[in-house]
Amino acid sequence: IDKLLHEFYKFMKRNFYYIIFTTIIFFNFLYSSSKFLITGVAPSQTSGRDWVEIFLLEQTTFDEIRNLRLDMTHSGSSKEFLFSSIVPVGTTILEKNRFIVVHINYSTNSLTYDSRNNLVIYTTFTVNSSYGLSASNSIVALKNSSTNFIDALCFANKDGSTNSTILTKFSTLTVLGQWVPEGAFSQATCVASDKVDSNNEILSRIKSGNGLPIDTNTKEDWQYAIKDTPGWGYKEITVSTQKYLEVDKNTNPFCPEDSQNNFVAILYNITDNDAKKTIKIFDIKGK
Repeated sequence: IDKLLHEFYKFMKRNFYYIIFTTIIFFNFLYSSSKFLITGVAPSQTSGRDWVEIFLLEQTTFDEIRNLRLDMTHSGSSKEFLFSSIVPVGTTILEKNRFIVVHINYSTNSLTYDSRNNLVIYTTFTVNSSYGLSASNSIVALKNSSTNFIDALCFANKDGSTNSTILTKFSTLTVLGQWVPEGAFSQATCVASDKVDSNNEILSRIKSGNGLPIDTNTKEDWQYAIKDTPGWGYKEITVSTQKYLEVDKNTNPFCPEDSQNNFVAILYNITDNDAKKTIKIFDIKGK
């Protein structure tokens, strides 16, 4: 036992800094993992009625939502909206694949549900007194404490202007791995925001093949979109169903060499328009 302890002591002494570094990274990863993901940001909307959309990767409660903070930075201003200022204490459950939509720059604070049971928050919070959230150089981040970032989006226009507040926040995100840069804060490293305007054109996260939002912490996760209603478009595809398919009798016979009959129409009916459809065709040997 003494020999084993001695060898362990030598190993720890040789690898002390490596072990400390690895431990910090590991626990930071565990602590930073989250069931919340920003999927839409609408800056510079009419009358400054901007909004941020958050997708739930897992079931959550009001008490968990109360811990959230929206950290919004533009130019020299950096402010935090605390969900606890509006969301009440409680174990009320919000199911996975639902949304939290935060509308900022409203005259009053309120909380409600929409027709799809998404949680909708209206708040007087605003980044600037004259508008909600600017479409120029900005960072929108989601946190669950004053220092712990769990998701972020940075976007920039072509004017090339920067500010120390933006640069500091961007540096923090890159160090934490919440944004993967190719250089300093600019339109080249963040999402281009030139097309965002008051006509409801927004920044929206891209969906993967399984219907869920892609999250690689890069600008490639995002695209321009026109979305009238927040909380729409992402749905995890988990249910598999088999449908009987009907071959159109009008395409019989099938003859590859005949230009008039070299196709077969296969008819099917699946009421879920967002579902992923897969049709498999086998030969007589089952291949």
